[in-house]
Amino acid sequence: MNLLRILTWLLVIWIFWSMVKNYLAKETRKKPGKPALPQKMVKCDHCFVHTPEADALSHDSRWFCNRAHMQAWLGHKSVSDK
Repeated sequence: MNLLRILTWLLVIWIFWSMVKNYLAKETRKKPGKPALPQKMVKCDHCFVHTPEADALSHDSRWFCNRAHMQAWLGHKSVSDK
């Protein structure tokens, strides 16, 4: 009789544990990630591709998507200024 009582309690504890584990798993799946905030986009003055302002380079109020384009535009500007 004691063995039956122990097995019953183990079964009740196992069912309770399974229910709690499933509930916690569902709660973690429900939480959506925060959507990314929109960023201001600027246009590269060399290739005209739009780049997030945080990633772009600025020179004399002009924007560039990378250092090579900034140097190319500055080289072009210095040749055309002469």
